[in-house]
Amino acid sequence: MKESIKLNDLDNNNQINEKEASLDDKEMEILDKKNRISDLENDLKYNDDKKELYTLSQVDREIQKSARNDENFIKFLKYFDCEKLTKDIEKINKEVFRTPIEELGSISLKLKDLNIDKIPSGYGFKGGAARYILLLKLGLINEKDSPRDYDLIRLGKDNSKDKELAEIFCPEDLENGHGVEKLEKNYFKTRDFIFNEVYTDDSYIYFSKQCILDLIRRIIRFSEFEKEENFDNKNKIFINDKLIAKACRLLAIYKTNFDDNARIANTEILDTNMNAFHIALHLDRALENGTDVGIQYIKELYNLKFIFLTEEEINNPLIFIKKFINENKNDFHFNGIPRELLIEMSNDKLNLENKIPDNDLDNLIEDANSYFDSSSKYSSKKYKV
Repeated sequence: MKESIKLNDLDNNNQINEKEASLDDKEMEILDKKNRISDLENDLKYNDDKKELYTLSQVDREIQKSARNDENFIKFLKYFDCEKLTKDIEKINKEVFRTPIEELGSISLKLKDLNIDKIPSGYGFKGGAARYILLLKLGLINEKDSPRDYDLIRLGKDNSKDKELAEIFCPEDLENGHGVEKLEKNYFKTRDFIFNEVYTDDSYIYFSKQCILDLIRRIIRFSEFEKEENFDNKNKIFINDKLIAKACRLLAIYKTNFDDNARIANTEILDTNMNAFHIALHLDRALENGTDVGIQYIKELYNLKFIFLTEEEINNPLIFIKKFINENKNDFHFNGIPRELLIEMSNDKLNLENKIPDNDLDNLIEDANSYFDSSSKYSSKKYKV
């Protein structure tokens, strides 16, 4: 299979257009990186006559295959203009690379709020917080954005501070019996998504090649671990519905805030059954990022045939969201409903006029909270992975 782009030429294309760079606009920089990714995938997908040559899955396999070579891997990073990473990347072993932490972005504010100077020695971040730090290094996220969770990983044997730190950083996990995870040798082999093959200590970010390739291209890929651990009686590979709902939420965040070309890999292995609780859980978390993310989340569930929408709901998924919350409010505690949607739903319920007097606004919100049996946190629209 012949590729339409020479990997040896990738490093000749890693300069941002001077006019765009002069804008000194972080969003322009992120957009430029996104366009480079699309250009590379299109070059691989089409031949000179623009006749479709490969499917996206085939393109994905070609990129993975080429990146097995360390030199090609670095060239991909240069092509995507990830110069910060290519200058100080260090290979630890066959599977693991590392790079120094240069900035923590909004995590610094989180640490300051907790009266902590830095990441505790002997511990590090995993999951969304680790991805956030790596995305900062890649130049693919704004400092003003923030991770949704601050899950910790312990690097050594001493577990005396586990509970104390879990109460500070991840109290919800601690309540659910998880808390701080100990770093094991097979850590990368036991993640849910490939882009979670990343963690930090107090000085470095550790990651796999495939983690970087998927993060850069906004691909949500289920790990082999999840496929292997979820066999039914017929020995059919499948992914549990809670994880699929989470994938759809993350995809909605990516598409709404970053890149409408983001995608879930290997959707052909997905079943079409999903528990209402998991739909509700991740709808609530999607709405924390704004009503538009919640709408996109519902679209992704519909596209993958996990929910049914009427023609009216297809044209306006917000109708489904309102109906779903109303039908499930007694079984699920919705905390993430944005302020404007909460007011709109209260308006619908109480049959009020669209124009609400300012002096009645507080009473309306109070009525809404009472109706949903929720002390809703009126979250601002910002990216939380």
